[in-house]
Amino acid sequence: MARQCSAENCKREAETYCYHCSNDVCTKHYLEHKKAIQAQLPCLIDEVNLIYDRIQRNNKSHKPTAPQSSLDAYNQLEKWRQECHEHIDTVYQRIRSQIEVIVNNYKLERSQRTATLLESLEKLRQKVNQLKKDDDVTYRQLETMKQQLEELKQKEQEPNKHQDLRLIAQKIDVSKHINIIHEGKCVHEEQPRRKPTRKPCTTPYVQ
Repeated sequence: MARQCSAENCKREAETYCYHCSNDVCTKHYLEHKKAIQAQLPCLIDEVNLIYDRIQRNNKSHKPTAPQSSLDAYNQLEKWRQECHEHIDTVYQRIRSQIEVIVNNYKLERSQRTATLLESLEKLRQKVNQLKKDDDVTYRQLETMKQQLEELKQKEQEPNKHQDLRLIAQKIDVSKHINIIHEGKCVHEEQPRRKPTRKPCTTPYVQ
């Protein structure tokens, strides 16, 4: 027995199942639902483009910068170097290189995060534009793209991770170390054994 269209006050025979309303519908009401779905596409395209442009502008005007803790570490390290004997210069250069690696990795991670977000938005933008060009989008496609956009918006709003970068510079002593505290881990750096040429000075603890 043929099924009747589930649309209110419609007495036509159902010809298809509509994922939009989860009912059996006639051709007329199916086409109405189709047009309603298609009409939502321009708004979705506008929102995708708006977010894409905003992130791209922010990325160009605000380049990733080093965390404040790394700047403090540089300043304290420089002061410590100037107060200590010349043999500390070798250790200074080695520790500075390690800090720069950490900072550069931090910048790279920030840049890669933005690049990944823009890449995902570009793919979504191309997809919605193609669907608009083809003038054919299904209810499931539209809902999937909406969900993808919401996920990208959440990623955009995620707070940036500020790394904990500290420097522990011990007293100038052949038996002591200078250590970098990075993400809760201590990186040991042995000093070569040599006879101190003057009285050791107290070195700072950088947070």
